[in-house]
Amino acid sequence: MRTPTALRLRTGRVLDLLTTLLLLAAFTLPSAPAAATAYLAAAPVQTSETSRWNPPSPDPSGITYWPRRDHLVVVDGEVEEMAIWAGANMFEATRDGSLVQTYDTTSFNTEPVGIDIEITENDRFFISNDSKKTIFEIDLGPDREFGTSDDKRRPFLTSGFGNTDPEGLTLGRGKLYTVDGGDRRVYITEPGSNGIFEGSDATTSFDVEGLGVRDPEGIDYDPRTGNLWVVDRGGARLNEITTAGALLQVIDLEALVGAIHPADVTLAPASTGTGDLHLYLVERGIDNNVDPNENDGKIYEIALDGSPPPPSGNLLANASFEDDVTNDGKPDRWGTNRKFTRSTALPSAAGSYVGQFLTTDNSGANTSQTVVASAGTTYTFACSVNIPPQNDTTAFSVKFQARWRNVNNNTISTWTLATLTAHTDSTWQRLTGSKVAPSGTTNAQIRIIVSSLNGAVYVDACSFGS
Repeated sequence: MRTPTALRLRTGRVLDLLTTLLLLAAFTLPSAPAAATAYLAAAPVQTSETSRWNPPSPDPSGITYWPRRDHLVVVDGEVEEMAIWAGANMFEATRDGSLVQTYDTTSFNTEPVGIDIEITENDRFFISNDSKKTIFEIDLGPDREFGTSDDKRRPFLTSGFGNTDPEGLTLGRGKLYTVDGGDRRVYITEPGSNGIFEGSDATTSFDVEGLGVRDPEGIDYDPRTGNLWVVDRGGARLNEITTAGALLQVIDLEALVGAIHPADVTLAPASTGTGDLHLYLVERGIDNNVDPNENDGKIYEIALDGSPPPPSGNLLANASFEDDVTNDGKPDRWGTNRKFTRSTALPSAAGSYVGQFLTTDNSGANTSQTVVASAGTTYTFACSVNIPPQNDTTAFSVKFQARWRNVNNNTISTWTLATLTAHTDSTWQRLTGSKVAPSGTTNAQIRIIVSSLNGAVYVDACSFGS
């Protein structure tokens, strides 16, 4: 992490989540904004002092939201250099700022500056180190705990695709976005044919210095708009930028919350329990290279007024069951039920593979995927199904459902798109329907359930979106 100069007395990086609401007050709109998100106002909700944690985080560098635990995760890239170092540079906290657990990454990363979490079966952490020009990818393993023996850690160099100063990072729609604080660029990396990110992967980039961003340090992907939020530590500003590099709006963080070194931002449910999504912004304050005894880290929670439109298009990942990065036969993003695999047993309705339920003991199975959803929005759910004649006369069923869930992942109601209890003569049948998400919805769990099955059921080309 670079020492701030008199002209760079601010730090930035932008926070992450999966269902959110963004903005601040005192923003200025650039000329001719391209489909700018209409955030109207913002207000501080609370300030949590990471400096008062035990052990403390004096220079919080990155922040993200961990949906599985409903906690914030903060990394501190400077604390191990200070006299108050107490063996912790990663911190897990509640949304109201109470410290829950601490971790030490120094065995592999002494300078964690950016963080994001990919929601998978086990959850996967991505943590950057700008000094080493490296991102560490950590699969938590079956216990879903960070820092335990079943973690699988894999580093890759960002310098391979051109980023020589990787500060903030974020994941969005299967791509990895990183900011280069030195060259003032945003890099967009596609995973390789093996489905993982490496330094040799295809990458494009765009310049942000020409947009007025003096020192980009943080970045977050907004799944509702498909835009990026880039934090400028040189100006203590938050910038909304399209993935093509067009500036939409600029928000003055110093005017809003008094931030002088904003370091990262993430979207997470409000600490007030309203069900709204708020911004959580980490503030480093005075850098330890300026004052070696400083300890003034903070998290600002910010409420936003003026929601962007909900995400559109197909929200399901791996919707045609083509991807299987681990080569275990189970389609990525759809759980790990051993009775549901990808298959080439019959021609696909779309692509090369289909999803296959297979049991021979009259048992049941299910697979599911959770997506962001918004109350009051109409969603269309569709899926192709092919049911060959079964091996006995036992009644079976195949259900296609969407569970509408609130911010705490509690089920509000269940929409059953279709229930099939007879074979389809080994032909593909297309199921489709639409429904308005009920009040309180923040996400939907898409489920395919079979029961009393003694044979195979095939599914393909599923979609769920507005």
